[in-house]
Amino acid sequence: MLTTILLDPFASPQLILAALRALREVLLGCWMRFGGEGGKRWTGEVLRGLVGVFGGVRGEDGDGDGEKNEEEAIEEVKRELGVVGKLLVEAVRAGDDVTFTAFQKDIERLVEVDARFRDVFGGV
Repeated sequence: MLTTILLDPFASPQLILAALRALREVLLGCWMRFGGEGGKRWTGEVLRGLVGVFGGVRGEDGDGDGEKNEEEAIEEVKRELGVVGKLLVEAVRAGDDVTFTAFQKDIERLVEVDARFRDVFGGV
């Protein structure tokens, strides 16, 4: 459900921020499910949502035409995206080395496409 919100192109920045904060809490409470062979499904789903949000906000730099509250919400979404991305990295790192190595390769491919992904995932 959270990934659905994160991927919704019509979701408001406030709704996306709420979904990212909820996802942060899921990662903090269930981090052990993201490492290892069984965690690939969950890791992939979270990664898909984070990439979708990144694609939606990377060009939003507050051109001054929008409302101040919306611009502030977009900046907060960008900050929270980095927090959740780094939490995901640490959750996967806590699992086995094989899964983490595969995850690192996925992140490296994303960084090849757009170097700003390094900010989201902390330069895995």
